Amino acid sequence: MLGFHLKWYQSTTALVHLNLPVTPLTCITTFYSGFHPSQPSGDVQESENVRKLPILIDIDGVVVGDNASRWNTRAGSLIRARIPVSYTDWRLVHSEFKDKVWNALMREFEVTNVDQALARSHAEKNFSTKFRYGKWVLRKDILNKFETLEEQIAACPAGIDPNHWEQFVIYENTSEVMARNAKNGENIKLNDSRHTLKG
Repeated sequence: MLGFHLKWYQSTTALVHLNLPVTPLTCITTFYSGFHPSQPSGDVQESENVRKLPILIDIDGVVVGDNASRWNTRAGSLIRARIPVSYTDWRLVHSEFKDKVWNALMREFEVTNVDQALARSHAEKNFSTKFRYGKWVLRKDILNKFETLEEQIAACPAGIDPNHWEQFVIYENTSEVMARNAKNGENIKLNDSRHTLKG
């Protein structure tokens, strides 16, 4: 019988006390776009010679202009690299992690149409979507390829903290989350079939 140990999850408001089975945390190297173990910080070193890329941010948080695609790619990469995957919702992410993402972006980009505080409040409206997309990729490319909880935990991608990965896997295997993901999958298939019929 598997032994049990106590693990504490830290959130913005409280510590949730859980009893979890002891399982190996040995990681296998799995490719996941956006994670580069050789560059764990995800930052670009500041230099006087670095020219920041100008961007425009509209009121809906959408970056427009010539450098919009670079911004979106970089923002997604930093969110995956800097925000612990164990967070279940973007709104629960500690401000320290959000600051690291924003500060790294501001070392590479310059908002030219609004002040930085307002730019951040607008831009972060879309960060939750990027955060959810990163988890969807992990679910599709890794979790769905394994049948058991132990196998999923062992398949920790390079660049992700094993403890955060374990918490993420356990949460993804709760009945509530599995039911929600299944429903979302059915809705996507339904929408695809409607588009096909209209075409």
